[in-house]
Amino acid sequence: MKCKNILLQGILAIVLCFVVGTSLHSQTIDDPLVFYKDYQRKDVSGTKAFNYIEAIWKDGLLWRAQLIRYPELIIKETYWYTDSTRKVKQGLFKAYHDNAVLADSGWYEQGQLHGDYFQWHDDGTLNSEYHYNHGNFADTCVSWNREGDMDYISITDSAGNGICHAYIHPSGKPKFYGRLFNSRRQGKWLVKTESGQVKMEVYYEAGEEKNLICYDEAGQTVKGNCVLEKPAEFPGGAEGWRRFLEQELQYPEYAQTNNITGTVKVQFNVAKDGTVSDFKIRQSPHSSLSQEVLRLMRKSPKWQPAVQFNEPVVYRHVQNITFNLR
Repeated sequence: MKCKNILLQGILAIVLCFVVGTSLHSQTIDDPLVFYKDYQRKDVSGTKAFNYIEAIWKDGLLWRAQLIRYPELIIKETYWYTDSTRKVKQGLFKAYHDNAVLADSGWYEQGQLHGDYFQWHDDGTLNSEYHYNHGNFADTCVSWNREGDMDYISITDSAGNGICHAYIHPSGKPKFYGRLFNSRRQGKWLVKTESGQVKMEVYYEAGEEKNLICYDEAGQTVKGNCVLEKPAEFPGGAEGWRRFLEQELQYPEYAQTNNITGTVKVQFNVAKDGTVSDFKIRQSPHSSLSQEVLRLMRKSPKWQPAVQFNEPVVYRHVQNITFNLR
């Protein structure tokens, strides 16, 4: 496959001629190896629907890579591999928000995170600061919400063994906490109210949730559902969402005539009763697509609400809706 590169505002964007097959001898920036990926970033054949393009080329002793979202051709990640098999990452890793603001930056050593790792919100404010030792948490790791309040802290040794406060009350008291072993949750973790009453006990083995016990305000074991966390979901899950799009989504005539494609990102809140509201377009190729997405979302039925610590909670969600003419 022959490909061209163009430089846009200092960021390399790869414009691809979509021909089935990949040139296995390609090794340069002007003729990279190209792979297609689905929304889960798993490889798919070039004849199937894809959401991302991964381009790699030889650069010194390593292979440089870019992950590009299709069809917008937005660079989402840049990183390096040890070789063309793409199995082991090595060196600097960066990820970007859709507005091109840096989202993640860290270092891979033989496929494992090593050293400092930073994350930022899409407005450029710091989201988290982690430290890794060959894949394990090390030292003090902290994250902050958009308001600047700390919502996570762990303190571990170089092997990732230590304590973790995963959620923190406004008073600074831990809401969900326990121990880490090799950077994974281990043993009994507790969920407590701000007054100190135990709401849940969660038992982990090597990071895997094994058992949950919920308590009511009287301290009695709750019978029935006991859920730690669950995101909001469209009724019927992914299949229900697909059917809803097939039935309700309309491609604007103007966008079709002018060959306008791409992904609209819409943000909204899912209330405790599942009602969706407060729609906000965060990214869109054209206003005609934005208006169609807003029209669509206003017709949405109630979602299944998010659950945290066995209680429904308000959930802020960002949904991608892709318009494609091919």
